Amino acid sequence: MKSYFLKTILVLIFLLFAFQLFADQSLVVNGSGIRNKYFMDVYRATLLVPSDLKGAAGNVIVDADKPMAVNISILSGLIDREKFVTSISEAFDKARAAGYPVDKNLYLKLFDNINIKKGDRIENSYTPGKGLTVSLNSKVLGTIPGTAMKRAFFGLFLGSKPVEAKLKRGMLGQ
Repeated sequence: MKSYFLKTILVLIFLLFAFQLFADQSLVVNGSGIRNKYFMDVYRATLLVPSDLKGAAGNVIVDADKPMAVNISILSGLIDREKFVTSISEAFDKARAAGYPVDKNLYLKLFDNINIKKGDRIENSYTPGKGLTVSLNSKVLGTIPGTAMKRAFFGLFLGSKPVEAKLKRGMLGQ
């Protein structure tokens, strides 16, 4: 009986520890904004961060090695794969100018041979030790390992030279 009781207590302690470990990694919405180009709403980008980063400055979020995500929802029927890739490519060029050098083609090639249309959702999730995982409508397109791409990608939106200042403010909840 003592043995059973001791094992039960140990299992409960383990579960409490495991729950606390994973509870700290849940993400909350930090903010959301709409990317406009040529007077057209192109996409909505929503930033999700751990609760301890909610409300943090853009550079703090970009540099943090913690789980986080940017979910992009395509809002315009005029957007296709080519226009999306061109827009993101230009944003990577701005990020490079802001000090986030990375081979943008590692990201862009994930969109080869796929279609993008109004209503699509592009999930960009960073996991420490794994990298940036990119999905289209919950179908994984690929994972780019390391922190360099994570910093550059989040720098597109939150760096010193963001793709659009109003979008940055929205994603930062301002």
